[in-house]
Formats: sequence, C-alpha cells, structure tokens
Amino acid sequence: MPYTAPVVSYSATLDGTYTALTGIQSVGINRGRRRFQDPFNQTTCVIELIPANSYTVPLEVGQFVDVRTSNSSSARAFFTGRISDVERSFAIPFNSVTGAAPADRITITVLGAVGTIGQQGTGGVLGFAGDARRAIQDLTNTVAVHLDNDGVAINQFNDFGVNVTVPADSQEPFLELINSCLRAGVAFMDDIDMQRTPVNSKNLEVNAYRTSSREWTFSDNTTGSNIFKYTNIKYLSGAESAFDEVIVSGTPSLGSTATANSSNPPPFNTLQQKTLLNTFTVLQNLAQYLIVTQNETEITPFVISTNTMVADGIETKTYMSRGGAGTEWFDQVVGAIVTINFRGTTVRALCEGMSGSFYPDHANFEFYFSPFIGAAFVLDSATLGVLDTNRLGYP
Repeated sequence: MPYTAPVVSYSATLDGTYTALTGIQSVGINRGRRRFQDPFNQTTCVIELIPANSYTVPLEVGQFVDVRTSNSSSARAFFTGRISDVERSFAIPFNSVTGAAPADRITITVLGAVGTIGQQGTGGVLGFAGDARRAIQDLTNTVAVHLDNDGVAINQFNDFGVNVTVPADSQEPFLELINSCLRAGVAFMDDIDMQRTPVNSKNLEVNAYRTSSREWTFSDNTTGSNIFKYTNIKYLSGAESAFDEVIVSGTPSLGSTATANSSNPPPFNTLQQKTLLNTFTVLQNLAQYLIVTQNETEITPFVISTNTMVADGIETKTYMSRGGAGTEWFDQVVGAIVTINFRGTTVRALCEGMSGSFYPDHANFEFYFSPFIGAAFVLDSATLGVLDTNRLGYP
C-alpha cells in the first residue's frame, strides 16, 4: 500500500473537536526502550511544522494531540498525548505584505501516557501489596492515568502472578516504582489509544502485559505478506547484551538480594535488577530465570533500520493498540515477536522499542530487539510454549 503521511490533529480536550495541523515537516516518535535491562522511559513525539498565519485555537501546553492515519477518532494512531512544550522560532526573510516567513518553524513536544507518568513526582503515601500488575494499576490511578484492564477473556494478561509491596512511605518517582513492578513480572508497558474518549474520567491510558500478540518478519531477500525488507542491521556483543551473573533486589522490608550465576568463571558481567518483590523464593526464581534468558546463546540483532520505500506498509506495525475488550487489547509494537532472516540464518526476537520519523513522502524506523528466549511465559500458547512441555516459565 502506498505511503501516506499521517495527520496531526489537536484539541483543547480529549473528547473535543480536533483540528488538523498544516505545514507538517516531520514527526518523530519514541516508544518503549532500547535494551531488556533498560527502564521504560517517557514516550515522546516531536512535531515540526511551518506555522500558519493564525490559529483559531492557539497552540498551548496541555492540549491533546494525536498522530493518525486521518482526522478521525476511529483512525489508527501512531501516537497520542498532551503538549508539554511549544517552541516558536523566527527567521529571515519575512514578507510584510503576505505575512509569509518560509523559514519560521513551530516545534511541538508531546508526551504520551508513559511520558506523563514520568513527569510525576515521588510516590508519597501508597502502601499497596498484591499482584504486580494490580500494583501498577494502583500507581497509575494515583496520577490519573488509566491502566487498561479489559479483555478479561485473555486471562494470562490480567495478572502477572507475582506479588509485590509498594512501600507506604516510598519517595521514588512513580515511573520508577512502575518499572520495579514490571521487572518483577518480566513485562512490558506501552501507551494505549483511547480513541479520543475518556475512561473512568481519565484522559490517558497505558497497558502492562507479558508480551504482545503482534508478529512480523524482517528479511534481507524476501518480501510478502507480513514480510518486510530492511536497510541496516546491527549486532551488539558485550557488556550491554549478555550477562553471566544476575543480582535481583526486592522490597526494602525484605532486606535481601538473590544471585544467580552461569557456569562461566569470574569475573562476571553482572545484570542488576531492582524489583518490589516481597518473597525471597520468588526473588531467587527470578534471578535463575534471568540468568537463563539473558545469558545469550543465540546471536540476536540489536537494531534493525528500515523505511517505507523498501518496506511497504511497515508503518502499520507501529500502530498503537486500542483499549477495550477487542482483539487489539495487547496488540502492541513494544513486546512484539519478530522473525529476522539474515544471510541464511533465522532468529526470533522481542521488540523492546521503536523510533519513527515521518515525513511528507516517506517514514524511517528503527526497531530495538532482545533475544526471544527472554519472553515471559504464557500458559498454553502456540507461540510461546506449553507448560511442562517446551518452555521455561516464571514464576
């Protein structure tokens, strides 16, 4: 399908009237993370445009912006969020008769739901004890962000199956507390498209999940349905990609850490993971799980670059998942399972994050990967394995 530049629209309220912006020069989007050991950082979108002579509704911090295939709430979204910064730059020449200034620019920075959580302060009085995913829900509710808890038929995505404790007097930022819960569940987090409709009086939404249902293939010599070519592939070997010792810490009240080592002799390349797990046995199980999954035995690309000129339709793989009980509930680019063909070898990998740059005539993308064996266990899954049959599970 031919590439069509996305439409950037804005509104004073989430469920208000959206006006499409003109003169869009570029749209840059970042979602997810680069490596498995990284925390999930703020989701961001930077939009550069040639300003119009005037705006019926002036661009202001706090307004809602979405980047979609069209200016419609039902159109698929690449990014949604709220304006955090508006920068106006003026340049010469300026035509005093027409008011035109071709080199003038407006740069808009938009934060998604995860990005907005990252702006919040310390946790304050919380005091939650229970399943790690429900702890995330408690944390997001505190900062007026909805955690998608529909799709109840997909039971393996409702809870993580491990308990954590969020200290009542925690002074850590909300996003760090959420990352500690995600590490406990070996899980992902990404923004959700609310389709311009508030949920439970909240205007932003995220999802936390073990893995995504989205799959596709990158190939260096084949194209076809759900198979895309790439322009560059990078491998990374070293201290940031493979580990032979894992140290996992739990909640402060537990007062202990768990350690797991590979069969390699010291000195070790150590992965340290901070969680809010409240049971030492589970802490130790997580350390053992991570030493197996992160002591890389199959060489996996770190990053793949491509664009819409060589990979027709690849932009559809970066659509945001839409909330609710439908089939897209956990259909995310972050956590997607990707098959990669390179010079006669085939590996499977997990997409940890992506960055995209959209222009009027094409779009460029980078996708970041970790070994597929790092995927969290899903009960009786045709893709991820069947219990006691062919897949290591945690917890």
